[in-house]
Amino acid sequence: MNGYKTLLQEANDEYIVNKSRFIGSAAPVETPEQALAFLDKIRQQYKDATHNCYAYIIGKNAGIRFSQSLLIDEPLKFNRLAAKDGPLWALEQEARLMRYSDDGEPGGTAGMPIIEVMKARGVVDCAVVVTRYFGGILLGAGGLVRAYSHTCALALNAAKVCEMHPTVRYMAEVAYPLWDRVQHQLKSLPVRLENPEFTAAVAFELVMKETDEAKVREELTRVTDGRMEWLKTEETYSPWEEENSDGLV
Repeated sequence: MNGYKTLLQEANDEYIVNKSRFIGSAAPVETPEQALAFLDKIRQQYKDATHNCYAYIIGKNAGIRFSQSLLIDEPLKFNRLAAKDGPLWALEQEARLMRYSDDGEPGGTAGMPIIEVMKARGVVDCAVVVTRYFGGILLGAGGLVRAYSHTCALALNAAKVCEMHPTVRYMAEVAYPLWDRVQHQLKSLPVRLENPEFTAAVAFELVMKETDEAKVREELTRVTDGRMEWLKTEETYSPWEEENSDGLV
């Protein structure tokens, strides 16, 4: 599994230019259905808005789910889809599904700038909706592109871009005489200790990046003379802090 960037949480921020109010809302999503549900929620929240332009990118790996109408053979291809809120575009590239909509704004001035900011930040499995309340002053095509791009960037910053790394979880067990050795060694390893239980032996869970798995197993096997029981229980993705690689966000 390879790592990827996504959003840590749902959040929003806003930007006002020439009396037009732009509200950027961003959220982590894993499927097109979740992205569209997020869009519907924002539409309900801002029912009286002039526009709700959006973009989403789905696909952290090759397991992406496509609707039948979006299956594409070429490495890069655009599809124009019918949508009640105006032209909707879909782009599939490198096993990623990207959709955006201008929602009535001039073509190429809203949805595309949003998705370009998302692509520049390298994020996937996320959706951004930029809501506009028209202030009575026309911004022009260039002004709209800048406003939608800036508001998208504000929303991504508020939602916090995080690095998702392939992560493994183990259940482990050691006898009580070995527990002090294990605890001491864990302090120097890029691993997180969770859910210790003290019964007939010490049972606990260990969470680590996939890239650190061999090192952690080697060191703990060494300090316990091979007397530590291991069982891998999960392989997933988890957000890890870049500044401090030995802790989960």
